[in-house]
Amino acid sequence: MQGTHDAEQSARGVGIVRCVYGPRARSDLGRALAGAFLAGPWNEHAMVRRAGATLQPRPRWLRDIARSVVEAYARPPADRPRELARFVAARIEALSSRDPYPQPPHVRHWIIPEPAMGKLRWPVPRLASLADLAAFVELSHGQLEWLADAWSLERTVADERLRNYRYHWLPRAGGAVRVIERPKRRLKEIQRKLLHDLLCLVPAHPAAHGFVRGRSARTHAAQHVGSTVVLRLDLEDFFASIEARRVFGILRTCGYPEGVAHALTALMTNVVPAREWAALPRPTQDLRAISAHHALGRRRRSGARRLGHGRRFPDRSGLRTHHGAQLQALPRDEPAGTNQALPLQF
Repeated sequence: MQGTHDAEQSARGVGIVRCVYGPRARSDLGRALAGAFLAGPWNEHAMVRRAGATLQPRPRWLRDIARSVVEAYARPPADRPRELARFVAARIEALSSRDPYPQPPHVRHWIIPEPAMGKLRWPVPRLASLADLAAFVELSHGQLEWLADAWSLERTVADERLRNYRYHWLPRAGGAVRVIERPKRRLKEIQRKLLHDLLCLVPAHPAAHGFVRGRSARTHAAQHVGSTVVLRLDLEDFFASIEARRVFGILRTCGYPEGVAHALTALMTNVVPAREWAALPRPTQDLRAISAHHALGRRRRSGARRLGHGRRFPDRSGLRTHHGAQLQALPRDEPAGTNQALPLQF
């Protein structure tokens, strides 16, 4: 860990020594202290005792850090140690000027706390640690790391034997060539297990009909029968627009700790080699797409209230209305009252 010693002179020429820790030092101290804080009773005295045994020498600002953490977190955030580490690092940056030593304290040993599930919003499997996840998908720790490929090493590998996906191109009439990502057999089995045993337990938006059990294109179309106007929206590059961070956010909302949510996200997403272009979903991506676009349904709701009602089918949305005031959207050569679908590409 590196720190810098910043000496400033006052107007009278008296040296004022101030300790400023570098970003790497603050990050390491934040992770070390977060682990120590989470490894036992959640009170200021016990946290200071554990953290003091972790650092050498013991910094003056340690008790202030522990007090700030207890005030910010009423309960130990065992499901989000990374968030806690960033909070501690930010407080260290603000308080390190009180330390008379020019260098940051040394981390004597690292304490690895026991992770825990966060608040469960849905009846998903309890996977509090990477060991639990590995057992759930019947993999060793090494196999889990290889198939998840959290560092996106596949994008730099030319030999297909070292990849978890196969790629081929699919021509599209009047559009760009689509790159198909095909997970290899073992990864595909794991993705299907995650789909059926985890993602299916996360409820889709009531307006979603595509890739939802018990709903279909027929149930979607039935919602619009008898409508005066049906407006169809085709979302361009819908599946490819869903970023890994949105998937991570959904899994965190399920209650999974940061490490488990990160590994699950890596199993469900992929970064293809630079020369390829991905557009189609993998087995788990259909329901992920519906969940990630739950916010889109909330934004559409305000428009649906004005027009009538709305429904979604994967990468398409439909709005219907019975109000004649909205019929100016019809082409001018069509008589009012005609049930006309208006496809829009954007």
